[in-house]
Amino acid sequence: MRVREATQMSVEEHNSMLVPWIGKDRRYTGYLTSHDEKLAHAVFNREAGRLEFTQLADFDFNVKSFCIDSTGEFIYWAVGRNGVGEVDYDAQGNAKPVQVTDNRIMATKLYKGTYCDPYVLCNMRHPVDQMCTFAHGSSTMSLLTVTIDDFANSLASLWYTEVPVCVCPTMLSSTLLTPLVSAGESAEFHVTIRNDGNVHITKATVALIGDDGQEVSTANLEFSKDTLQASVYNPPAETAEGKVMTIGPRFAGGYSLGKPRAAETEDASQKDILQTLTLFTAEKAYADEAGDLLNVEANYELAPGKTAVYAAKLPVPADWSGTHQVSLKIKDVDYV
Repeated sequence: MRVREATQMSVEEHNSMLVPWIGKDRRYTGYLTSHDEKLAHAVFNREAGRLEFTQLADFDFNVKSFCIDSTGEFIYWAVGRNGVGEVDYDAQGNAKPVQVTDNRIMATKLYKGTYCDPYVLCNMRHPVDQMCTFAHGSSTMSLLTVTIDDFANSLASLWYTEVPVCVCPTMLSSTLLTPLVSAGESAEFHVTIRNDGNVHITKATVALIGDDGQEVSTANLEFSKDTLQASVYNPPAETAEGKVMTIGPRFAGGYSLGKPRAAETEDASQKDILQTLTLFTAEKAYADEAGDLLNVEANYELAPGKTAVYAAKLPVPADWSGTHQVSLKIKDVDYV
C-alpha cells in the first residue's frame, strides 16, 4: 500500500509521459521522460518512494508524447503548427492572416550517454497526436501515427508511414589553400559540407574533377577531430565569451583563423582581407571533449541540418603542368 501511494504521488508531481527504456538486449533500465523541460532518465527509488531523474541532453524537451526505437538509441516526437500563423499585409496595408500547416517528426540520437541536438526526420502531411515505431531498417523506418479528428466523439485516423533513409551531403564550397601545387603531390582543400539528409554522416569520399570534367583522384574524408576546421559553424572555444578575434580571408563558408588580437590594432592595409568577428556563448553551444571547438557532436559526426568545414588532401596527377580549373564532389557516404 505504501508503494502504491508513493507511485501515485510521484506521477502527479511529475505530470509527464514515462516511456520504458529497454533497448537492444535490455541494456537500459527505467524510463525516459521530460523533466523540468529537459530529457531525463527516470528510475523509481523504492526506499525513498519517488522517481529520481538524471538529465540526458542539454536541449529543451518539453514534450509530453514521444516514442523510442527498438535499440533505445533514437527518440522520435511530433511537432506542428496548424492554423493562423504570422499576419501578412496586402498592398493597401490591410492585415491578412496566413494559414500555416507545418507538421514534422523530430529525432535525437544517443551517443556516450547523451542525446544529440534534435533534427528533422521528415515532414508529415497531417497532424500527429500519437506515434510509435515498429520497424527500423537500414533503408526505411516504419511509423504508426494517430490523428485525433473528433475528440468529443472519439474519432481518430490511423496512419502508416514509411520514412526513407535520406543520405544527402551538400558540398557548399571548396577552397584550395595554396595556388601552387607540385605535380604528383597532394593539394589541400577546405570544404564546407551541409547535411541535408536525416542520418548522421561519419565519412565520405571526395573526388577531384579536372578541366575535362573527369575524375582524376579521390581521397577518404573522415569526419573527425583531425579534419574538422575552425569556422563560423565551429568557432574556437576561447572566443565564446564575447572576445574579439581577427580572422583571415573567408573561404569555403568558413574562415581561416589567425591569432586573436584586438580589432583596434589592425593595420589599415589589412582591412580589405581581414574581418573582425565577435562570438558569444550560445545557450546550446558546448565545447568538444578536448575543449578546442564549439558545437561539435560528441563523436564528430555531421548531424542532420548541421554544416561544418573539413580539410581534405587530394593527389594531383604527376603528368599535370600549367594551370588547371578543378572542382570537387562528394560521394560514397557512410552514415549511422
